[in-house]
Amino acid sequence: MLRVGGASRRVLLGVLIAVVAVSVLLFSVYPGWIGGPAQPSTPTTHSLTVATSSTLLNTSQAVVTTTTYPLTTPNTSTTTHATTSSTTTTTATVHPVDTNPPEITNLNWTPTRVILDKIYDINVSFTAIDDENPIAYAELHFISAEYYYMIEKYGMRPEDYPKVFPPDKERVFVLTPVDGRFDSLKEEFSVQIRDIVGGREYKIIALVRDLAGNEKIVEVKTPYIRQFENFGKELYDKGIIVAAHYYNWY
Repeated sequence: MLRVGGASRRVLLGVLIAVVAVSVLLFSVYPGWIGGPAQPSTPTTHSLTVATSSTLLNTSQAVVTTTTYPLTTPNTSTTTHATTSSTTTTTATVHPVDTNPPEITNLNWTPTRVILDKIYDINVSFTAIDDENPIAYAELHFISAEYYYMIEKYGMRPEDYPKVFPPDKERVFVLTPVDGRFDSLKEEFSVQIRDIVGGREYKIIALVRDLAGNEKIVEVKTPYIRQFENFGKELYDKGIIVAAHYYNWY
């Protein structure tokens, strides 16, 4: 048999003690390491003692040195948070936007003051109708027609133009319904235009806007309105005939 000296036995004994100490510590930290049942894992700090053995030269004694290392058991448990997602669906009723403009009907003008065929004043009236939105605004423009083609095409001198076609400024009327307020899908309007210069045609432009902002514009044109009264008619009615003869120069 193999004989082991006293010093060698001490060394082996020290190693055996160290192995046993490590095994016991590992079993306490990790119960499942040697077949034991697994325990709930909680973060715990342990200390690991490692025993090492060394032989002193020229001595018969074995020195066992123990070193302690802190160990932290990893927390292998997982906490699961259940999150409930709630979705709320809101159903909104979308109404189509009305883009249809109002209608303008019966845009008419009527002379209210006439002297010897000369029209001085007129009345303009019309009706505004909308299917969905109340009428909210109305205005009327009275604009004299221009005949600049007489200069461009026929050679009229620019300085003679206002003598033939006397200027008459544009007139703009912001209207109020006949009943006094905007509160209906149908509104009637009437406006007096006075002291017309004449000597030309005129444009009458009506603009109407509903509560949704939709606009409608309608235009009519008057016939030629004379600038001066017809004195020839008065003379003729009195039996006075004025004749004029024109002779070409030869």
